[in-house]
This record gives sequence, C-alpha cells and structure tokens, in this order.
Amino acid sequence: MTERQQISLLVVLWLVVGAVAIQVAIAPSPTFSLWREISGVFERGNEKLFAAADAEQPFHPSDNAMADVDRTLASAKANNKLALIVLGANWCHDSMGLVEHFNTSEMQQVLSDKYELLLVDVGYLEYGGDIVQRFGHPIIYGTPTVLVIDPETEQQVNEKSMHQWRAAASISLDDTVSHFADLMVAPPQQSSPASPQLQKAFADIDAFENEQAARIATAYEHLSPLIALDRKDRPANFYELWEQVRVMRYKITEDLTTLRAIARRQAALNAPEIILEYPSYPKFDWE
Repeated sequence: MTERQQISLLVVLWLVVGAVAIQVAIAPSPTFSLWREISGVFERGNEKLFAAADAEQPFHPSDNAMADVDRTLASAKANNKLALIVLGANWCHDSMGLVEHFNTSEMQQVLSDKYELLLVDVGYLEYGGDIVQRFGHPIIYGTPTVLVIDPETEQQVNEKSMHQWRAAASISLDDTVSHFADLMVAPPQQSSPASPQLQKAFADIDAFENEQAARIATAYEHLSPLIALDRKDRPANFYELWEQVRVMRYKITEDLTTLRAIARRQAALNAPEIILEYPSYPKFDWE
C-alpha cells in the first residue's frame, strides 16, 4: 500500500468513526459499549496500518549515523561477524529490492550467522558521504552502496563486487544468498612496496577520482530537492538530468578499475614512466 493510499484509508476511517461518534452522542448510554468496541477495532487497525507503513520504509533517518556504524562494528567484532553496512533510500528501487531479499528466510539465516546489518538512510543523496569516505571512497556512487567491513581491521571485504548492488533489484535471490554466504575475509598477502612510479600513478588516479567525485557531489546537491518532489511535480527534464549523472557514476567506477590495472601492468613491466590516458565525461546541463 502506498503512502497516499494509507492516508486515504485513514481519512475514510476517521469519517466513519466521526459519524459513529455523533450517533453515540445522541444515543442511549448502552451505545457506549458499541463505541468502545469500534474504537478498539480502529486502534488495532491503525497500529497494523502504521506497522505496514514502517515495514515499507526500512531506511530511517538517524541523528548520528556514524555512531550507528561504530556500534555495528563493535557488535560485529564482539560476535565474530562481519559488518554489513547498506547505504540506501526508501525511494530507490534497488535499495528496496535488496531489503526485500534480506527479509526472506534464506537471507535471514545468512545474516544471522555471519553479519551485523546496518541500514543507513542517505535521504535524497545528501547523507552518507562521511561513511563511505571512512572506508576509502570519496563519494556514494550509487544506491544502494553495500559495504562489508572486517571489524578487526575496518578494511572493506567486498570492494571488487560492491558496485554490482546498484542493480540489486535485478539480482536473483539465489545469487544474493550465495554471494553473502560465500563472502570471506581474504588472508593478508605479503606484497613488495610499490615503485615510486606506481605510487605516483596511484596518487594521480586518486586526484582524478576526487575531482570527478566533487562533480558528482555537486550533481547530487542539484538533484536532491528534485528527487524529494512528488513525481508529478518534478520538472519535465528531471529524468534526463538523472540519467546524465547515472551514466557518469556508473562509467567512472569502471574507468578507475581500468586505470589502476593499467598502472599495475606497466609497473610490472618496469616501465620507466607510467603513462595513463584519462577519460573525459560530458558536462552536466547545469555546469
């Protein structure tokens, strides 16, 4: 049931109760027992209605989301589990699709055995940036953003697969269950220090990412009030603007992976200088 349908139902119920109240006011005293019965039914129905509405809104605003992250990490560490931090929104189809999978008996078992789960509300893309930055990402590239964290080291376990959950609603329940059930903390690997050339290349790639992330952050500031509007009130070009940002934030994660792989390959070949060709992205309409 949508929020609008819920409100309409409440209005109808109040009108019915109001009519009964008038009858009670002019009726003999025995009618008060009927009134109490009807009131009880309404209250119980009202509780169920709001419980259903709450179930449909799994992402709740928090006064201190970072403190929620700290508590989740502490609980995961104490219980020898992984912290599963999902940054999403109630308006996001894929965020809701992932939560729908989480609510199945199959995933509930996996979550109970292996994870401490925290759902973080990103609002209309204005919250959560500090959380992803804590774990090494300059910006939220999509909703939902799924972070699996080893609480012992606060290192991310699922960095290679995290971006697939931007399309969580399109991933089957079986694949979702298998992914989270099989995800393991990789043992630490001994690696030789990066060469000065590779260190410089990685620093340059990070600078490029931060520059583009700043553009995306500004885009979120532009889109946030539009997302908050009722669909019928959004400007005619809203979905065109949204698509511009969506294309860039999907493309850049692929490009960054490619750039870092090319840098490693050239360093492995003992190239005297690592040469990278950086992609360019079209300007947004408001830039």
